[in-house]
Amino acid sequence: KHIITISLGTSILVFCLAGGIFMWLVSFNTNYENIQMPAVFVIDKLYPKFKQIYGIAILFSIFSTAIAVGISFIQNIEIKNDNVLKIMCITAIFISQIPFSKLIKLLFPLFGYIGLLQIIFLFTNKVKTRQ
Repeated sequence: KHIITISLGTSILVFCLAGGIFMWLVSFNTNYENIQMPAVFVIDKLYPKFKQIYGIAILFSIFSTAIAVGISFIQNIEIKNDNVLKIMCITAIFISQIPFSKLIKLLFPLFGYIGLLQIIFLFTNKVKTRQ
């Protein structure tokens, strides 16, 4: 019962926050394709004093996600060679030079296709184990 209450409350909260951000973005008649971070742009227009705080919060979110993904990647592959870790760090420096919006446009579809391949692989593997 508690899980249902918490998940329902969290879903409503996320939906309301996403709706609020969407309404803020729609309220400004701006071409968002040329803006790296539209949410920071809107915050700057509405509450200029919070722009730095919001930017820092987004930066910490990006770093915490990248660190968690990197650590889980390393643990799942069980890397025995330190050269792979060095290559990951060096490529991260070069990838960080790509603008954020272009990186999202490139990686979201790519990871979506990889996710679909994983689902297909898991499904076909489960079907094989049942037989």
